Amino acid sequence: MVLTIPDEIKDYITIIPSDHNIEVAPQFFDFENINVVTIRDGFMGQYYYKLTINDDFPESLMGKVYSIGIDIDETYFDRLPGYNDPTSTGYHDYTLKVPPIKFGVPYPSGHLRAGKVYYTNGYSTDLYLSAIIPKSWNLIAIKPISNAEITSIRAASGD
Repeated sequence: MVLTIPDEIKDYITIIPSDHNIEVAPQFFDFENINVVTIRDGFMGQYYYKLTINDDFPESLMGKVYSIGIDIDETYFDRLPGYNDPTSTGYHDYTLKVPPIKFGVPYPSGHLRAGKVYYTNGYSTDLYLSAIIPKSWNLIAIKPISNAEITSIRAASGD
C-alpha cells in the first residue's frame, strides 16, 4: 500500500504497520484476514497502522481532521480488479479502492477549545439565512460576525 500523507503534517507524524494485532484471532477461525500477504478470492484483508503525533506538532495545525490516502501498489498483485484484471469478458466491473485513514488532532490543554477537533465536510454557496424571532421582539438589524468575533464573544461569556 502507498500512503499519501498531507505535506503540512509529514514532518510531525510517524506511521508504521502496527504489531498490536499479531495475536488477534481472525474473523473466521479458518479464514486468515489480518495482515495477510495473500487476500483470498472473495474475502478481505485487514491491515493496521500505528500513528504517532510528535510532541512538536504545531498548535496552528491542531483542532483539525486529517486524511491519509491509501493506494494499492498493483505491482504486488498477480490479479487485481480494475487494474490488471486478466479477464477479457469484463467480469470484474469495479476497481479496488481502500478508504483513507482519517484522524483528528485535538487542541492542547490550556487552549480555549482544548480537546476539540473541527471538521468541514464541504463548503456551501448561495447560503440563505433564516431565523425565528419571537413576536415580542422588534428586530432592527442582523449583523453577521467572523470566527474571530465568535471566539472573542465565547471567551467573554465563558463559552
